[in-house]
Amino acid sequence: MGHLSISGSKMSKSLKNFTTIREALARGDWNARSLRIIFLLGGWHDGIEITDDMRKGGSSWESYVTNFFYKVRDLEVHPNISSTGAEDEKVRKSFEATKKKVHNALADSFDTPSAMRAISGLITDYNSADKPGLSDGVSFDVARYITRMVRIFGLDGSADPYDGGIGWAGIDIPAVAKEFVYAVSRERDEVRQHAIAGDLPLNNVLRLKILPDSAAQFKGAGIVTIFGESFIAQYNLRYTEGQSFAIPSKINILPEHSRPLDVPGISLTSREMQDFAMRILQEPAGSTLRKAKAFGLQAKLNHVYTAGDHIFLDITYYNQSNLAYQIDEQRFKIEDKKITKATNVQSVEIKPVWQLYKNSAFKKHYRNVYVLKKVTFPGNKVLNIELTEKQISGRVLTLQMKYKDILNADNL
Repeated sequence: MGHLSISGSKMSKSLKNFTTIREALARGDWNARSLRIIFLLGGWHDGIEITDDMRKGGSSWESYVTNFFYKVRDLEVHPNISSTGAEDEKVRKSFEATKKKVHNALADSFDTPSAMRAISGLITDYNSADKPGLSDGVSFDVARYITRMVRIFGLDGSADPYDGGIGWAGIDIPAVAKEFVYAVSRERDEVRQHAIAGDLPLNNVLRLKILPDSAAQFKGAGIVTIFGESFIAQYNLRYTEGQSFAIPSKINILPEHSRPLDVPGISLTSREMQDFAMRILQEPAGSTLRKAKAFGLQAKLNHVYTAGDHIFLDITYYNQSNLAYQIDEQRFKIEDKKITKATNVQSVEIKPVWQLYKNSAFKKHYRNVYVLKKVTFPGNKVLNIELTEKQISGRVLTLQMKYKDILNADNL
C-alpha cells in the first residue's frame, strides 16, 4: 500500500508532519468529501502527494459534478417539453461507454482514478450536447447513474445509492434563491452552446439573430443603429418569413455607410492609438530619457510623444537575471520628488487609457507603449512608473519621469 506525502516529505511522526484524518477534518482544512475525492483520484496502492495542484484538481472535480447536478435538477423545475430528441442517441452512447469504463476500472484492482475520469468525461459529453435536442429522461438517467456511483464511493455520507435520487448533500438551494441559481446555470449552458456553435461575441462583429418568438412580433421594418468611437451608421432591417431570395450574410461597415461622430472625451480612437504605437515601435530606441536599475532589472524611457490630448510613453525593460519576470501590475503615480515624512506622502494614481500589449511575462526583453491622458504636475512632483512582479515579495522596479520630459515631448 502506498504512503502519504505532504509537499515532497513522507508523513511521519519524526518529521512532525503527521496528521490524522480526524485532526484534518476538525481543523477545517478539508471536509469528508474533498478528502475522499483526493484519495479516489490517487490509486489505493500508489503513494499520494498532497500538493496545491492535487487540491485544485479535487476541488475542480467536485465543482464540475456539483454544477452538473444543478443543471439536471433545474429540469425538474423547468422541463424541456419541446425537446426534439436529436441528441439522445449520442448521449446514450457515451452513457453506455462510461458504464463499461467504470466497471472495467473497478474490476482492475479497484482503479478509482480511471473511474473518476470516466465520470467527468460523461459529464463533458453531456455538457457539449445541444440541450434543445436532449430529452429530459436521458438527462435524469445519466444523473441517477452518477449519483449512484458517487454515493458508492462514499462521497455523499450514508445516502442510499439505490434510492433513485439525483445529487448529493449541499446542492439543495433555499427556495428564495432557486430562480437565481438556476438562471445562472441555464445561462452558463447557453454560453457553452454558443461557444460550440462558434457564435460568441467577437471584437468588431455585430450579429443579429431573429428568434422564433421575436419573429412573430416583428412586423414591417426596423432600423439598426451602430455607434463606433468616431462614427455612426444606420441600416434598414426587414424580415421576410420563408424568404426565397438570396441576401448577404455578412455586411462590412464601409466609410460611405457612416457619418463622423464627435464624442466628448474621445480625441483619438483605439485604432488611431494603435497606428501611432506601431509607428513608435518602428523607431529605434535611441538615447534614453530616463532609466532605473534594481534586482537584475533595468527600465528605460525611450521616447515621449503627444497626440491630441494624449501622452505616449515608449518604455523598454531588460531582465539581466536568470529568472523570468511575470508582470503583475504597471502603475503610474504622481508623487513627491522628495519624501520627508511618510505620513505626508501624497500620491495620485493615473490609469492608462490604452496600451499596445497586455502585461505578460518576459525573460530578457519587453517593450511596450502606454497612453495616458494629458496631465500636468508641479516641479516638486514626479511621475513614478512602477512595475511589480506576480510573486510573494516580488521584485519592484520604479522609473521616475520628470514633468520637463512631457514638456519636451515630440508631436506625433
